[in-house]
Amino acid sequence: MRVASREGTTIKQVAALPYRAGPRGHAEILLITSRGTGRWVLPKGNRIRGLRPHQAAAREAFEEAGVTGVAAAAPIGSYRYAKERRDGSQRPALVAVYPLAVHNIAAAFPEQHERESRWFTLDAAARAVIEPELKMIIARFRNPGLPVPPVAGRTLRVVRWLRELRPRAAQLFGAT
Repeated sequence: MRVASREGTTIKQVAALPYRAGPRGHAEILLITSRGTGRWVLPKGNRIRGLRPHQAAAREAFEEAGVTGVAAAAPIGSYRYAKERRDGSQRPALVAVYPLAVHNIAAAFPEQHERESRWFTLDAAARAVIEPELKMIIARFRNPGLPVPPVAGRTLRVVRWLRELRPRAAQLFGAT
């Protein structure tokens, strides 16, 4: 979906903010490199017809970073950047950011050979990205009050985590 702006047509995109509990229990954010410039970014892309925005953000997170989990239905903020097009021109883009509690990291995913990924502390992630509004979103991020699920290979713990999540899910998450 596109909306008119003073600068021309703004492209509306969605991004996932993949997070997990680090070794000391503090939130960590997964960033990936962009294919063109190699700078640190969130997994993001255009909205996908037939998917709600948070579902599209979760799909981008899998395709670009190989992570799956539970995405919040409401964005925690948005940021603008200049999207470079294939012809070299730029268009303004507005990106809505959806937290994604990561519960699995895939061994194989579509863009695994095209990008690097790395877990960062909140402060380090905010310093690593270049968009000022995204820096603020990351710096202010706090776990949305839900238990962070275990990562990979612990199916029973994931099932228990999802059961614990159910009473609070209606407030923060949409149906998938």
